[in-house]
Amino acid sequence: MVILADANSSYDPPQAIEVGRRLEDIGCIHYEEPCPFDNFDATKKVADALSIPVALGEQESSQWRFQWMIRNRVADIVQPDLFYYGGLIRSRRVARMADLAGLPTTVHLSGGFGFVYTLHFAACTPRIGPWQEYKKGVETYGKWFDPPLRIVDGALTVPKGRGVGIADPVELLKGATVIDACTGLPAGAAWSGLPRRFSSAHTGVPPDAQLSATVRRVSCYKTWPLKTIGDTPAV
Repeated sequence: MVILADANSSYDPPQAIEVGRRLEDIGCIHYEEPCPFDNFDATKKVADALSIPVALGEQESSQWRFQWMIRNRVADIVQPDLFYYGGLIRSRRVARMADLAGLPTTVHLSGGFGFVYTLHFAACTPRIGPWQEYKKGVETYGKWFDPPLRIVDGALTVPKGRGVGIADPVELLKGATVIDACTGLPAGAAWSGLPRRFSSAHTGVPPDAQLSATVRRVSCYKTWPLKTIGDTPAV
């Protein structure tokens, strides 16, 4: 059995090193985020002191901080989150930087349909870590693909279709409600004034300021008949 551990930014360096020694004793192969994620100095002290690979990056949002982390070898495993960090393209940039530095990438991702994105990422990343995060989902979503996704000897098959790989997206959308991009209401629904999401009670922004931003957003393809009270749009 392979053991990976996650400390969730819990320790200062002395505590993290103590826990890391115990993990080394049981053959653990991955020690995630031992210190507060934005304290690179603390994490590097831990990584330098241990033989177990230290992973970092799931909460990082800056490409430049990833670059600094990789260049200075703050951790041994680079770990962008495919959702938090902004998707496959940004995460691939991080993986390329890590690859040039000789570091593996093992992405972080939580639950649901996200494991499918991990499969795509792992399939196109040369220096991918040997174990990827998986929190179930193939039982629910595997049948959406052709051939269906399945687990064989601890490994998940990779989608073969176009795009994400869903075999019949139209089938999945049956019964869905079409939403008007301008109003945020179901298509064809009666509309008066600004959508609720732009009301001052909902956003805390004065209605006239909202109107300016809203009209700029949609004026390229639709005009709105606004009800007004004096010089202020009704909301």
